[in-house]
Amino acid sequence: MGIQESRFWRFADFAIFAGLLIALAFTIFSQAVANLQADSIDYYSMLQKLAEPEAKPIVSSLHFMQQRLPGYPIAALIPYYFASFFMEPLVQAEELTDFGQGFQTAIPSRPFPLREVFFKNILLPLSDAVLEWKVLFALLFTSYAMLFAGIFYTLKALLLEKTKIAWASLIMVAVFASSVFLQNIILTPAYATLAAFGFSAVFCYFFIKGFLEKSQKAGILAGIALGFLALARPEGFLLFALLAFFLLFYAKKPLGFLKTLLPGIALAFGLLLAYNFLVFGNALHFGFLASDINTFGFDAGFAFKSLFHPESGILFWSPLIVIGIIGLLAFPEKKHLRILGFCSLALILFLLFRIPIMYYCTENTVLSMGGVPVSCFAGEAQKLSLVRSDINRYVSVLLPFAILGLAELARHASKLLAGKNQLKKQKKR
Repeated sequence: MGIQESRFWRFADFAIFAGLLIALAFTIFSQAVANLQADSIDYYSMLQKLAEPEAKPIVSSLHFMQQRLPGYPIAALIPYYFASFFMEPLVQAEELTDFGQGFQTAIPSRPFPLREVFFKNILLPLSDAVLEWKVLFALLFTSYAMLFAGIFYTLKALLLEKTKIAWASLIMVAVFASSVFLQNIILTPAYATLAAFGFSAVFCYFFIKGFLEKSQKAGILAGIALGFLALARPEGFLLFALLAFFLLFYAKKPLGFLKTLLPGIALAFGLLLAYNFLVFGNALHFGFLASDINTFGFDAGFAFKSLFHPESGILFWSPLIVIGIIGLLAFPEKKHLRILGFCSLALILFLLFRIPIMYYCTENTVLSMGGVPVSCFAGEAQKLSLVRSDINRYVSVLLPFAILGLAELARHASKLLAGKNQLKKQKKR
């Protein structure tokens, strides 16, 4: 590839990246909604418990809150206190009587455009509580800050390769091609999904930097990011165990590298104990291990629907993640990528064993979960929707890893193409 041609493709790569990044920001501004539903009601309640322990909850039962990890609300404390000290004087009061009442219902049921929800405390007459804009603002700000931080650190990870073309455009292509992840960006930004993506990308960058440059500082930062990922999603703790295992095979000094990761994991575990003590009065209250939201076991039908079913499987709904993981494993000389690839496969395997209780719920049945009545899905289509939403949302934490694999495949393909073109030119001579 000539110098001029190389410059053109490098410029085109970053132009596509910038164009799609602007498109994403505009889509968020114009279409994103700030309503609370399902998981996000719990995260709102968790942040409220941390910041305003005396405030009245927006729902009558906080049973499900006990089974969420607190990394996302803990990170949201920073924008919460910023809003409290610097933005509070701008608040208005607004009474809203159209609001959700059930576990699967949004609060409020009218989906507020993102740009309209701020500076309004919404009174909820049924629960006699207040939906506070600053709590919701803190969650949304954290989600979008971590989304764009994740994009930025994934770009930095690509640039560590120091190749002529960074393949930055693949980041945004992968985001737009991951439809369930994009749905979380627009429709359910107060889930922990975007925060987990950001922590994963920060970990990915510092892990690779620490692995390649033997940097102790980068390793410590990778451990801290991994710790916050573990606080946001339980898969983070599993990822640490998997890293420890695969580093033994691929790192020259695995124990030395693991030592740099340990402080971050220890910090995360300490924060979890402190959160448990503050909120539940028991540092060893590990509610996320309870089994009334998910159960652990193997079901061949669930595994098939999670992987291969056209209406739910990651092969159809997260295809670039699948291809990217293949790319991570395709080049044995890139040991750091192989580690991430094997960890990704193991995480997906783990997710196949974590089955939602609702998956086994029969039609026209109402489950009582912690005293909260939950209606079962009506028919196979809704069950497939549950599987699609869960598995593709969970694997989005692997998106930063997969993008590196996609870039490796793209570099290899471009080299093969350049070699063929060179061979054709030689034959013509």
